[in-house]
Amino acid sequence: MTSEQMKPHWALRALGAVALLAGLYLLVGGAYLMSLGGSWYYVIAGLGLVASGVLIFLGRILGVVIYLATFIFTVCWTYYDTGLNFWGWVPRTAAPLVIAIAVLLSVPLFRGRTVTPLRSRLSVTGGLALIAVFAVFFAQMLEPHGIVRNDISITPGKETETTAEMGGEWREWGRTGEGVRYSPLDQITKDNVGDLEVVWTAHHGQIPDAALANEDQNTPLYADGTLFHCAYNNVVTAFDGTTGKEKWVFNPHASAPLWLRCRSIAYVDSAVVTGAAGNAKIGGISGTANRKTTGSSFAPDVKILTEGATDGSNTKEIDANLAANAGDTVAEQSIEAGKRDNGEEETADANASTTNAAVADSNETADVSEDCGPRIVVATVDGRLMSIRTSDGKLCTSFGEDGVVDLHEGMGSYFAGEYMPTTGAILAGNKIIIGGWVMDNRSVGEAPGVVRAYNAITGALEWAWDSGNPKIDTYPPRGESYTRGTPNVWAPMSYDLELNMVYLPTGNATPDYWGGERSDSDNKYSSSVVALNLDTGKEVWHFQTTHHDLWDYDLASQPALVDFPKADGTTVPAVVQLTKRGEIFVLDRRDGTPLTKVTEQPVPQGSARGEYYSPTQPFSTGMPSIGSDDSVLSENKSWGMTPFDHLYCRIRTMKTRWDGLMTPPSTDVYYEFPGNGGGFNWGSASFDQSRNLLVLNNMIWPNRTHLIETDTTGGKDLSGGSEGGPMAGTPYQVFIGYNILEFFATPCFEPPFGTVTAIDLATQKIKWQIPMGTTEDTGPFGLRTYLPINTGMPTLGGLLTTKPGLSFFAGTQDYYLRAIDTETGDIVWKSRLPVGSQSVPITYTDENNRQIIVVQAAGARHSPNRGDYLIAYALKEK
Repeated sequence: MTSEQMKPHWALRALGAVALLAGLYLLVGGAYLMSLGGSWYYVIAGLGLVASGVLIFLGRILGVVIYLATFIFTVCWTYYDTGLNFWGWVPRTAAPLVIAIAVLLSVPLFRGRTVTPLRSRLSVTGGLALIAVFAVFFAQMLEPHGIVRNDISITPGKETETTAEMGGEWREWGRTGEGVRYSPLDQITKDNVGDLEVVWTAHHGQIPDAALANEDQNTPLYADGTLFHCAYNNVVTAFDGTTGKEKWVFNPHASAPLWLRCRSIAYVDSAVVTGAAGNAKIGGISGTANRKTTGSSFAPDVKILTEGATDGSNTKEIDANLAANAGDTVAEQSIEAGKRDNGEEETADANASTTNAAVADSNETADVSEDCGPRIVVATVDGRLMSIRTSDGKLCTSFGEDGVVDLHEGMGSYFAGEYMPTTGAILAGNKIIIGGWVMDNRSVGEAPGVVRAYNAITGALEWAWDSGNPKIDTYPPRGESYTRGTPNVWAPMSYDLELNMVYLPTGNATPDYWGGERSDSDNKYSSSVVALNLDTGKEVWHFQTTHHDLWDYDLASQPALVDFPKADGTTVPAVVQLTKRGEIFVLDRRDGTPLTKVTEQPVPQGSARGEYYSPTQPFSTGMPSIGSDDSVLSENKSWGMTPFDHLYCRIRTMKTRWDGLMTPPSTDVYYEFPGNGGGFNWGSASFDQSRNLLVLNNMIWPNRTHLIETDTTGGKDLSGGSEGGPMAGTPYQVFIGYNILEFFATPCFEPPFGTVTAIDLATQKIKWQIPMGTTEDTGPFGLRTYLPINTGMPTLGGLLTTKPGLSFFAGTQDYYLRAIDTETGDIVWKSRLPVGSQSVPITYTDENNRQIIVVQAAGARHSPNRGDYLIAYALKEK
């Protein structure tokens, strides 16, 4: 045999080189992992790969034997390290399995007496068998894993009068003020849901720019035959709810630097809102008539679609003439508001005060000269509260000043975009109640977190709740502002007219990750449910879910008002509050008393300069905690697509500080888990009133965070693909990263990354839990895989539950609207969407008496694929 014939085949050299390089990586990385106290497996596997790689490269069959021995060792170690956890097997064995297939199929390429035809055939047969194993393995990746189903009998519940009174409409963000997103409509059932079809698709024309973190997260409203949608930039569009044809468009020309959202709007039926005008005071500090209402240079306009038109060809533009010169840009508005608060009044303002004083002397109630009929109230991102007639989309000029209330009043000076009402106002009785989002981690003393109630008809200020100064119950005195830096309320509120209370889910005092200078009132009200008297705005009770919150665990979910079933068959009026921590608190909504067990448990302490810590935190031990199993951050729960990124993630896990749940901020890189997105976010809970089932979606997404020492003036904004903030006025900046492998943009922890769960409220136990969403429309490097790998993905949005036992959900990373059997968790139907959704599906009865399901789809979070869709489904007509 010639020397040329003795040379190894080029394919063997290539295979040997791959094994050698892989082995060197595992050997070096594994040695480093061992030095950190981690697993010893990678050193042994690395040695095996190096040896087999060298021998295969040299054409020696012994390399095959060594690799197969290493592979068998890997399989045994995988079982030891992760048990039968399917997702744990993927990074540990998938790539080694592929190499094992290549090694077995390469045996016929070896030369020598030991490579007999029989051994070659056996090796090829073994390789083909492993290909079959890989096919089965891959098919399992498309199936859901980690499903929980418990045999719990359904405890029948009773639909509330509030639910029944809403009939076939959807007039509020949570359908009713109870905030439970439950509908009694029953045309669409488990038996016929497969017959759903798209009956119309509408476009509103406003596509959010993902580069500016703008998102369309609106849940439309339906009333009196019309569907109302509010885009991210507060453009409100009215559609015929039966045909999807556009009726009118209202454009307020709202502007803010970034983070634009309009999750909700308020529908006001003036025929139902009784006594509203009579409650509007003009004299003294209570009314708006003695205050100048600054408008905006962005004059709104209205486009009305003439009868029979289907596009813009037969429209007429109507100038709404909102005093275009009454104000300036957002930033200038805030400066001018600050001047007024400091006593620098304009001549026009003084003249207005004189005129209004005369009015107040002659008449103590507002003179409402215009009956606008039903109207939509929208809170714009640049700080205006605007009332729009539903009949034609024009401003209702009897509201505020020419249809506008200036939300900058009493707020002092602040940066453009620092305060924005992202969720919108609610209508509770005869009051429009509004809070607002305050930018995270800019500085101490950011814009006030005040909550205000305005007369729904006149726009007069009825009351204000300033947690830092309860004496300020309407406007602050001249020269002052509402208390700065107080906990805000950006999430949806709920209310109970019978108890005459409104329930506020509060955020944090600013900034989020350092609280060394927080006041007693800040510590009292941060991350709390606060119940206020609806008439006066005075506190009735409050319950805190996180003490001295240093994790941005503000309450993002709407309080859900339910009738809590007791063992004796009676019910208690309750409020269910979801948290970013994954804790679920059930409270008596009359007085805030916990109805399920809550325990104070010791938590880790920190040593950041100037900081202090709560020694304990409340844990809702009487209810399931969802997505907060901290074993997800253990070394053996690290993840990746291959052993190589898996090893990197294990090293990173070992190097990241983790003292357990509530690990406090520090200059060491530490895990924050659940992350500051939750747990539960603004999608909130849905409650099937007829079954006493709480149905909710979450995300499981840790942060890797650290403080950066600086001077007390703060530093520059941080970037680099993550979040952060200068926290000016504190000793630190904060960097908030995600627990992902940056290069691949893949998670460093095991699936699932998002679930949907049903909790039986009668037993306080999980009835079922399923991973929700696939990788079909996302993947490594930010590219779509088109493979529906069923990992469960982070969810954002909320669920709709219906009387026949269906739960509809669209807030996934893949582009689907799904129907879930509320009793079992089985997905019984799904429909492909053109882009993703971050909304809550709604249902109503149209003018043809058909039950309609509508989903808004403008793009999933972090997805580059955007749109402007409203898609309506109904049963096929037979």
